[in-house]
Amino acid sequence: MLHVAVIPMGDLRKMEIIWALPPLMEHYRQLALDISVGNDMTGFTHNSTWTSITISIQLQGEGIKRYDEESIYTYVEQLAENMHMFPPEHYLCGRTLFFEYNEQLLLDCLDFLRPQGMLVLLYDKSYSNMINMAEEPWHGVRYKCQGQANVFVY
Repeated sequence: MLHVAVIPMGDLRKMEIIWALPPLMEHYRQLALDISVGNDMTGFTHNSTWTSITISIQLQGEGIKRYDEESIYTYVEQLAENMHMFPPEHYLCGRTLFFEYNEQLLLDCLDFLRPQGMLVLLYDKSYSNMINMAEEPWHGVRYKCQGQANVFVY
């Protein structure tokens, strides 16, 4: 498990747990690729090279109000993406419905969801007192990693 403490740019307290899997887009008929878990933007992220499963937990604040305001834009964005990934008859449901049951595929995916293969990101301003933090070069976000660095190798 890799644990990363992050000093966020804004007022944010959040925990994200992320697992990396092989690419799964070709199996969209057998997996619901847009399962949401937690109270933030979470679920599957996928492209032609990898898939991630993210559980995101807001640890304080006005998360639900912001989610409601952004949800219509998220829907339009996902619909536009779906038009590039799925055939026309699956634009609206390609991410969310199981069309075919494949038990082995589900078991294979579950094998990746183990503690030794997860990345835990914790965002909190209180980490500003930590020593020996690295700095991300583009935005200057400070962070500190603890644990294995090769968790995303599958």
